[in-house]
Amino acid sequence: MAELAGTWIYRRFNPEFATGNLTPQEDALTLAGADGDVVLTLREGPAPPRQPGGAVVEGTVEGTIEWPGGGLNLNGTVTLRERVGERPGYVGDSRTFFEMVGTGRPGTDTDGWEYRYHGHLTRDWQNQGSNQRPFLVGSVMRQKAHNGRPGRWAGQVFSFIAIAKELPPKFSLWGLGMVSWSYRSFHNEPQYPYLTTYPTAHSLVLEESVFKLKTPTSTTLEGTIEWPSRGLDQPILALDIRSSEIMPANETGDGISRAKRWHGQPPRFTFAGVGRPGTETDGWEYRFDGQLTRTWPLPAGAPANVPRLPALVGTVIREKAHGDSPAGAVCPFIAVWKQ
Repeated sequence: MAELAGTWIYRRFNPEFATGNLTPQEDALTLAGADGDVVLTLREGPAPPRQPGGAVVEGTVEGTIEWPGGGLNLNGTVTLRERVGERPGYVGDSRTFFEMVGTGRPGTDTDGWEYRYHGHLTRDWQNQGSNQRPFLVGSVMRQKAHNGRPGRWAGQVFSFIAIAKELPPKFSLWGLGMVSWSYRSFHNEPQYPYLTTYPTAHSLVLEESVFKLKTPTSTTLEGTIEWPSRGLDQPILALDIRSSEIMPANETGDGISRAKRWHGQPPRFTFAGVGRPGTETDGWEYRFDGQLTRTWPLPAGAPANVPRLPALVGTVIREKAHGDSPAGAVCPFIAVWKQ
């Protein structure tokens, strides 16, 4: 999976979506939802008949994305690859993916707008997470320019995170419906370091670091996660990547092959970041689970140089406590490709 190899600028986000105290850099990073005022509401279509373990279940989803003074109507599809005995849409190989088209409303400021969304419901860390709540992560492309407004080009790609305001009901097959989500989309900014001050517990961005990834085989990752220490005269901090797995999108085989499992989705990955003995990170351990964002086709008439950087999106859990940081904290992340 060569598309996962390279240097990625990683940002771990506050799962509470801090509002009202954003730094100028955090505010500039946010495309929509900086004030916590963008709400995504989804409704699932009728649930299809349940399938045997290993099957792919498909359905429909519709809803709205609203902000003060405007909004889009959403329609799309949702796909679940489910295993018997697992909570739908969450654990292990059970995954919920969705793709939607957001269209503007005639006679309003969004008339003629069109956006395309692709993402997934993040992993349930099997009761390990101390503050765990569902997240939606993925990418969004502006399919049509905003009626000639400068800087709002067709074809531009962003990353998004949506945090559930309440837990989905148990009768929700895919885990998406009957729930309101606090939505934010972000510019895929590859500058590092981007923030000018060290993140705090009240920041939107809790951490910036660098993923340096290699793919020695088509199903494994190796490399490091690196960031500067608080002291300028101190060596960099680093975690080594261990226990990795890549789930490619396009393998062939029987009903439980990865092609069936991920149903044409971009590759997914999981790995551990483990501290180095004898260094400040000795004893640290984090686990990451995520997916490469979709490669969107360039819309007709879009500028060839419109920003379209890929990203890795998912969640991370702190497996072991260190210092004042407790084990079990779960956060969403975005890592933007740099080179």
